[in-house]
Amino acid sequence: MAGNGWRRSGVDDWSVEDARNFLGTVLGYEVQSSDFPQFAPGTGAAPRAIHDALTRHVQLLNEANPGYLTRRSVWEGVTVLCCFVAWAGSYFARDHILVSQQDFCERERISRQEFAAMMAVGYACYCTGKVVFGLVADSCGGCSTLLFTLVGSAVLSIVFSFGSGSAAYFIVVYGVLRFTQAAGWVGIVRVVGAWVPSTRHGRVMSFLSLSFLIGDTVVRSILSEVLQAGYSWREVMRFCALGTAVFAVPVVIIIRDSPMSKGMQPPPRPPSSICVFDEQSTKPTMRTILGPLCLSSSFWMLCILSFLVASIRESFNVYSVPYLESLGKEPDQAASMSSLFPGFGVVGVVVIGVTVDWLGGRELWRLRSCAIPMWGAFALPGLAALAVWPTPAFWPLSAAFMSAGFGVCGLFSLLAGVLSLDLGGQYGSATVCGITDAAGYLGAMAIMAASGTLSSDFQTLFGVATVLCCGCIVVGFAFVCTSGREYAALIEADRPGSEMAAVVGATAEQRDLG
Repeated sequence: MAGNGWRRSGVDDWSVEDARNFLGTVLGYEVQSSDFPQFAPGTGAAPRAIHDALTRHVQLLNEANPGYLTRRSVWEGVTVLCCFVAWAGSYFARDHILVSQQDFCERERISRQEFAAMMAVGYACYCTGKVVFGLVADSCGGCSTLLFTLVGSAVLSIVFSFGSGSAAYFIVVYGVLRFTQAAGWVGIVRVVGAWVPSTRHGRVMSFLSLSFLIGDTVVRSILSEVLQAGYSWREVMRFCALGTAVFAVPVVIIIRDSPMSKGMQPPPRPPSSICVFDEQSTKPTMRTILGPLCLSSSFWMLCILSFLVASIRESFNVYSVPYLESLGKEPDQAASMSSLFPGFGVVGVVVIGVTVDWLGGRELWRLRSCAIPMWGAFALPGLAALAVWPTPAFWPLSAAFMSAGFGVCGLFSLLAGVLSLDLGGQYGSATVCGITDAAGYLGAMAIMAASGTLSSDFQTLFGVATVLCCGCIVVGFAFVCTSGREYAALIEADRPGSEMAAVVGATAEQRDLG
């Protein structure tokens, strides 16, 4: 296996770093010893010697643990699939009140202003929960936080259904419900960081990001059928509570926080991770996680990018249909055309995931971050066209929505997934994801507040989105430069977990793995 990968690489001067990254891809864990101590980290090494060492290591590992590689690949795939199913199923507890909104307001005599206040409180609680549960997931494990989301959402949905006519009761319970739901995605990111090597983060996170669209679409279709059958909003809530609880079962049975619980080694730390711990002597804490992040320019730029991208995305979510109607489109035509944004957003999510893994290669972090200005450039023409050329013609409008959806949704997935994993590593990815997600939700709230005065001036609104996209490209280029410098500093630093090992081989300890 190693030999085939070495031949396909096309690299004739593999360094020690290349060998270690490749071994992490093949085996899914980090080897810390060497057969060739004369090759120091950061120096060129004979590719054939490295190739032979890797080949021997794989052979000895398979002899000591027959089927280890296959077993680890299967468990990794099953874990990722269960995370996908669990997060898609969580939309039962996210969509129930939105789908049954009309029946809820009529039966409980809740005004539109009170319902809007309930949504605003839920939004703020969800944003706060992202930060809190990001830290909790890194300290306590992603499996427990994901399970907490599913079980807590089921219980609180039932509690919500027992309310009667009190807007204050509904607002408080809904806020707690949304706070609880914030634990789910950061828990999934933590699980992925513990199981999946960094060279597959792009494809895995793209796949998981599709759970948003699939879960939302399927759940809304099911709940609409339930409502049409004559059930009230209370019965819908209780049905959703049961559905959410069912999806907690695979989390309990299958998902584990780390491969070590299955007798397998964790993947190597992403070379760009600034959250490094020696599990033998220390455990991740709030101080040891937030300390390195607060000193990282890349982390703060990631938050700024999330703020900008989420603002653009929310502009489309809220105002794309009214914008199209203002151009003379019928409501059904406007709804159909606006679906091009999320539709091509799915394409952008998949393509950016494959692209960042393909770009990874020898300088994983530096090349992956180049996708930020690239995808910003994809979105810019569509946003600019909507701002300066508001034509009702079908093809120009369609092309604008396709371009914007491809770029904006791809960027949104990259920031909250791959780059959070790369920067936070196994021990800080949930925190990075939670804080950057929270920054994004603040951006969405800001654009909704600011757009109140622009609600009828759609050209100005999309002009603002165009300026924000230009800001994304500029900050993206700055991020590429800054992350490159931090990556180089990590390679040079002599600290536990960040030192690139000498050429890898097989030792007695490695023969006893599993």
